[in-house]
Amino acid sequence: MSFTASEEVIVAVNKNGSSGSCTGVIIQKEDDRLQVALRGAGLVLRHGSLIHLKSCGSPKVTAWGSVQHVGLAGDVKLVQVSSVRYEGQNNARAARCAIDLQISANYCDRDQNGKKTFGQTINISVSGVLARFKTTLSEGISVQMVLHLGAEKEVEAIARVVRIVQGTESASGGYEVGLEFERFIRGYEHLIRMAPPVAQP
Repeated sequence: MSFTASEEVIVAVNKNGSSGSCTGVIIQKEDDRLQVALRGAGLVLRHGSLIHLKSCGSPKVTAWGSVQHVGLAGDVKLVQVSSVRYEGQNNARAARCAIDLQISANYCDRDQNGKKTFGQTINISVSGVLARFKTTLSEGISVQMVLHLGAEKEVEAIARVVRIVQGTESASGGYEVGLEFERFIRGYEHLIRMAPPVAQP
């Protein structure tokens, strides 16, 4: 399922809207590109900004995209979005790609002490990562993670621990952990080259 022309959407820099969001309307849709008219004051966006879009009418229709251009038509802010990747439809998880990459994650423990752990990915998608970390992470916490792709290519994002896979504990105490992307900081373009697109009707 994908967005349609005239559909109202919520546009945010963070998936959970914690850094601000606004509503907008899809003006045009072509392949993996959208033109969105933002309502009100809109958001401060520039070329290369990564944004999350969610349908107002069908909240399970969500996508990430990269801002290509921001312009004004009168007092309306028009945003050209490219490399749009849908997270999935209904409750099905986005298509996943089995891949073994190094991953690191910075997080705070229960006493708010800064910690860092390392691990390996099991699979990735445009919505998240399944990885095995050397240290146990608590469900619900946010981490600043970096996927190391080699050749100086990295994907950096804020992600939330949404699942601990029980029964996967290693001798060192780590678990397989499901992470959901909340905000991309850099490297989105590398991720979409690896992660399989979600089929759309």
